[in-house]
This record gives sequence, structure tokens and C-alpha cells, in this order.
Amino acid sequence: MTVTAIQVGGNGGNGILAGGAGAASVMTNAVSGTTAGSLALNQIAVGGKSGNASDGNSGNGGSASSTLAINDPIAASIAATTTAIGGASGNTPLGGFGGGIGNGGNATAATNVSGTQSVTATANATGGSVGTGTLGGGLPPTAGAATANANAATTGNNNAYALATATGGRNSSYVVFPNVTRYTTAGAANATSNASSVGSGIAGALATATGSGSGAANSSSTSRGSGLSVATSAAASLAGTTTAVGTASAFTLTTIGGSTGLFNGFSAGQSVSTVNASVGSSLAAWGVMGASYGGTGAPVTYTQSASFNFASSGNPMGINLMNVASLGAGFQTATFNVLANGSLAFTQSFSSLLDAQNFFTGNWLWLPMLAGTSNITLSFSETMTAIGGFAFEYGLSDAPEVVAQTPLPAALPLFASGLAGLWFAGRRKKKAPASATA
Repeated sequence: MTVTAIQVGGNGGNGILAGGAGAASVMTNAVSGTTAGSLALNQIAVGGKSGNASDGNSGNGGSASSTLAINDPIAASIAATTTAIGGASGNTPLGGFGGGIGNGGNATAATNVSGTQSVTATANATGGSVGTGTLGGGLPPTAGAATANANAATTGNNNAYALATATGGRNSSYVVFPNVTRYTTAGAANATSNASSVGSGIAGALATATGSGSGAANSSSTSRGSGLSVATSAAASLAGTTTAVGTASAFTLTTIGGSTGLFNGFSAGQSVSTVNASVGSSLAAWGVMGASYGGTGAPVTYTQSASFNFASSGNPMGINLMNVASLGAGFQTATFNVLANGSLAFTQSFSSLLDAQNFFTGNWLWLPMLAGTSNITLSFSETMTAIGGFAFEYGLSDAPEVVAQTPLPAALPLFASGLAGLWFAGRRKKKAPASATA
């Protein structure tokens, strides 16, 4: 069953000295449905466009807000999507004394889906663009900001996917008396996605922010199993400029008993942290961290982390830094940290790609552990200023021969078309050094 609801705000009228403002569009839990099969809900809010002013102020574009929360115990699967599109501001050909161009409408989309079945939450927000014209002394206009939040959680042995996309309102040029061309301020774009699963299910989250303004993309994924919890996070800053569009993307994935492996490609502006873990008599996990540059020339910092809560056997924890993939210059600077039960156990900084390649290839780290409930957290951050990328693959276990000798299962299929250029392949077998058998 598919149910769609659309609401469009009215457009403002045109005028000589002033254009009318676009009407706002606000939708909150305006769509629903009941079925024992697959349920798909779509809720779309569109702000009205403002009117033009031939010799004065054009109005502001209407804002748009689309918010949807659902927890349906009946449907076999749930996919919910919210969309918010801010209204564009009108044009002002002359501007007049004190006249100007209106602002683009802001857009906010938020989707929250939970249940025991497979769930997918998608949120799309696009800020309203700014019109063109002459600024006759009024305030410089700003395009609409875009904010997208997607949260998906399942408590069954099923999958949870969260996808959030925010596109800042497009900026434009305007003329200031007597005849100077300037640019409006582009709308900010911020996207956040969070996914969680229990048991053997997959939790995957993708957040993407695009625009010529500021903003960020943040994602997190969490999987919980018997005696084990795994959480990953990734973040990327948006660094667009007046005349260039930037991209920031964050992708995380966790699974206990699923599969993931070697990072073998880069998607511009993306920060990635993925983990496949299993638990039995010992903890064993494999993961990937990395990022590639998506800015427009300014420095951008990307961060990733992976956190493991488990019952330690008291054996030393072995971290097998297995392999790397790099693109161009890689990064300008980078830092790798390991925390044990909240305390910094190891840190290493890099200013050379070669040094990082050597460190993250065939290298072992060892952490003494006490028996009982424990936490290990790995984090990596990279600052980049030009086209490039860097990613590394690791294994982690208190039975080191597991991550040293066991190849990963077949690669996971990608769950979003936005991950073009990013895929995971199987692991080459590696043997641990003799000292790694403790």
C-alpha cells in the first residue's frame, strides 16, 4: 500500500512597490495507512513562491515543514518519506529606494520510523532560491536553509535504513546602485540520519548536504546483539562558496553477523564508517573508516568512529590494521585514536600519506583488558584541502587469530544509489605474527 499527501502553499501576488509573500506549508503526521503488507507513506510540503515587485520589495518565499512519525505493528515493512521544499522569492527588476529582493523559504523535513519489521526512513529538504534584481538600499537577501532528519529503528531481526538529504537554497546575483554585481547568501544545508537494529539486522544511515553555503552531514548506526553493542558515526562539513557547490556526505553501517569488507572506491565529500561484528566465546569485528574531499578549495575536516561494548574475557585486545585505499594526495593531516573504557590508550597523528599507508598496512596494536564489561572506541579524522581520499580496513578481537585468518563473507549490496563509487569486497587472508597468539 502506498499513500501520498501533498500540500502546496499559495503564491504571493505581483505588485509595483511590493510583491506578496508566499504562504507557508506545514504538514505534521498528515498521511497514514493500514495494511498487513508493505506500507509506503509519502508526505510532501511545498512553500508558496513570493510575488515580483517591479519597483520595490519582492516578498519572501513561503517556508515548508514536513514531519512524520510512525510505529505500525501490523505492516510487514514500513517505508516513510517526508519532503519539504521552500518557496522561491520573487524578482525585483528596479528595487526602488530602499527596495530589495525577498528571502527564500526555509525547509524542514523529519521522518521517524520504528517497529519490529524492516523499516526505512527518508527525509528530503530543499531551501527556496532567491530571485534576481536590483537592491536599492534594502538588506541583502538569503536563500532558504534546508534541514533534513531521518531516524529508523527496528527491534526485530530486521534491517533499518535512514536516508536524509538537504539542499540549501540556490543563491543568485543582484545589482547594487550604481552598477555593481554582488551575490546573495546561499542557504545552509544540514542533514542527519540515524539507524539502529537488533540481532542480525543491518543498520545503515546516509546523510547528504549539498549547496553553496555552510552546513554538515552526520550519520550514525547502531546494532545490538547478545552481549554486544556496536555503534559507528561519520561526519562531514559542507564548504560551498558563492559560485561553487560543495557536497558533504556521511555513511555508516553496522551489522552483527552480516558482512562488510574492504573499501575500494571514493564518493566525493563522503565520510564512511562501517562495521561487521560477531560474538561468541570471543569478540570479532571488521571495519572500514575513511573519507574523500568534497569541498571547493577550503580545508574540510571529516571524522569517523566505531565503538564496541562487549564482555571482555580478560585476554588482550588485538587491533589488526590490515589495508588501505588512497586517492590523490590523500589528506593534509590526520589523527587516529584508540580509547579503552573511556581513556585514551593510543594516538597517532599523520602529515604524510606515505606514513599513514605504512602504519595502516599489516600493523598490530595490543591493549591489555580486564575481564568484564568493556568498551573499545576507534576514531579517525582527516583534514583535506584538495581532491583526494584515504580509507583503511581493520580487524579487532580478543581472539586475534580470528581477525587475522578469517576472510569476510560476500560483499553487502549497496542500499542507496547515492553511494556510487563505494563498494565493499572480500578480505585477503592474513596471518598474525607469532606474538599475536596470546
